[in-house]
Amino acid sequence: MVFTVFFILPRSVFTRPLMGEGIFPEKAVSFIKNEALPPNVYHPYEWGGYLIWKLYPEYKTFVDGRGIGPIEEHKAVLYAEPWWSRTLERRNINTVAYWPLLPYTGRVPPIMFALLKDDGWAPVYWDLQSVVFVRSQTAKKPIRKETVYELLTSMVQMNILNDPSRAGNYT
Repeated sequence: MVFTVFFILPRSVFTRPLMGEGIFPEKAVSFIKNEALPPNVYHPYEWGGYLIWKLYPEYKTFVDGRGIGPIEEHKAVLYAEPWWSRTLERRNINTVAYWPLLPYTGRVPPIMFALLKDDGWAPVYWDLQSVVFVRSQTAKKPIRKETVYELLTSMVQMNILNDPSRAGNYT
């Protein structure tokens, strides 16, 4: 004899959405679609499935959670290794959507600084969850790079103010 028991609690998996608000870059995705930014997208590994769900087939993603794809190339771009730009060009990536701060460390991803230094890329969108760059020649309404740098700097300063004892906030 088999008994099945269901416990229905006020916040069970049956009553709350599986993907809560703020986990994925909903506003950035809306911007990408509404502004018809050029395909394809480089992004955090964790956003891959969401971006496929929301942007496919118009946009292809660089990598997703299935573990299929160029993981080592993804890391090389994230850490702005010397060939990062050639990798994006070879993969036909024309839009980059990334965290302004890495959620695990609170640090600015190296790719953000590389994109800000590279004249071939222009920021076109930012919020506290994401920054979007496109190739400069396709940027309709670019944001001043200095503005994005100030955003990143202020976010790092807020991390330091909120947790001054965390050593990782200073590197």
